[in-house]
Amino acid sequence: QVFDKIIVLNSLSKRSNLAGLRCGFAAGDPEFLGRWVKFRGLAAPQVPLPNQAVAAAAYGDEAHVIENRRLYNEKFDAAERHLAPLMGKVTPEAGFFLWLNISRWGDSESVTRDLWTDTGIKVLPGAYLASDQSDGSNPGKSYIRVGLCASLETTETALGRLASWLGDKA
Repeated sequence: QVFDKIIVLNSLSKRSNLAGLRCGFAAGDPEFLGRWVKFRGLAAPQVPLPNQAVAAAAYGDEAHVIENRRLYNEKFDAAERHLAPLMGKVTPEAGFFLWLNISRWGDSESVTRDLWTDTGIKVLPGAYLASDQSDGSNPGKSYIRVGLCASLETTETALGRLASWLGDKA
């Protein structure tokens, strides 16, 4: 079979900025999906009909997806303008978060706390998104995750504050 042992999961969280909707789909290997659908029907919450209607409308519209991509590209361009002079290239190869190596300024928790206290910028410590390893290290300890979900104007302001703070601490 063409789709034997292949499963694709898709979510409106990333495609359409609808993370709170908690709606997506799976496609691929019919044998696996037959068992998975049966299990999911017994073990997982069902998607309410209004959510399904929103999901169907979102999957039926590509215009908002194209616009979201354009807006993210503008925000990545802004990130490069503000942060690349201090950190080098910051735009990821994929995804829509910035993962910044902040080891020059401290660990992810202390930098996150200080950014909030000093600038009002909320980021997520990379250490919170990775597991401690058997040797006690944490691969996320040197990184912060910066979301680019706000408007371009708000994102520009936050990136400017972030760059100033990093520059002052360098």
